[in-house]
Amino acid sequence: MAYNGGNPREGKWPCMQDMQQNPGVPVFELEFLFTGCPAAASQDTLQKALAARLDTVVGTEDGYQVGSAKIGIQAPERFEPEDISDFTRGQMWNIQNANALIRSCTHRARVAVQDIQTLSYKERGDLIVHIAEAVLEAYTDCTAVYTPASGRMLLADQVRNNPARGGDRFLYLCVNTRLFSVNGTTGDMMVDTVGLHTIGLPDLQYHFHSLKPQAVMKHAYSVASLIYAVGPIMKSGETIDGMDDYGITKEIRWPFQYQQALIEPQRIVMAITPGEYAV
Repeated sequence: MAYNGGNPREGKWPCMQDMQQNPGVPVFELEFLFTGCPAAASQDTLQKALAARLDTVVGTEDGYQVGSAKIGIQAPERFEPEDISDFTRGQMWNIQNANALIRSCTHRARVAVQDIQTLSYKERGDLIVHIAEAVLEAYTDCTAVYTPASGRMLLADQVRNNPARGGDRFLYLCVNTRLFSVNGTTGDMMVDTVGLHTIGLPDLQYHFHSLKPQAVMKHAYSVASLIYAVGPIMKSGETIDGMDDYGITKEIRWPFQYQQALIEPQRIVMAITPGEYAV
């Protein structure tokens, strides 16, 4: 995946000079779901699991602190399946029968990470992945991990066996790729991502026709991986690799612009214009 822009300058937003910098969410939340009520993990167990992955973990009255970041891990509580909307369930493409899985869960342990605005987006992403892995080590009977801000849900074993490397580990855990049919049209569709905005990066958006949705979703993941790797350096009006019948290619250029997302949640997206397939 390539684009026609300049050199990486992590932490800067030259691509968005006409927009307010996206600071990410003030509090990042994860939910660990269970099919029964688990025993609460002790503070010592959780701190050891965190310390095995993070530097200088300090226990506090409210949880744990790593540098400026504050981590709160609540004891298990009742979980109501209705807390996850039908809209959100309909965009869970990576697990089979999401409805049945959600209905089987009765309890959850919620994790909140705050005061991370001073960290770079990569430091935020790494921190969140390490926290998820530490909590799963402490709660061996966890069934699934849910990211409310993106609607992404994974089986606990999918997270434990995360196949991605580097920044893609955060994408795999927390970034959701969604697909929508556009009502009142004869085949217009939209693909977007949700989750990059939580750490201060732009999400992606495509409005198109006559392309295979799965191919567009794959393209979105490739662009998301690129954005995470190089940072928010791309400017509106530049181009990235497009697609032909054989996949992603440098021979086709797709331009993009930054704008507010067309579908909630409200956030800045890189709106990619897929050539002749654009709507």
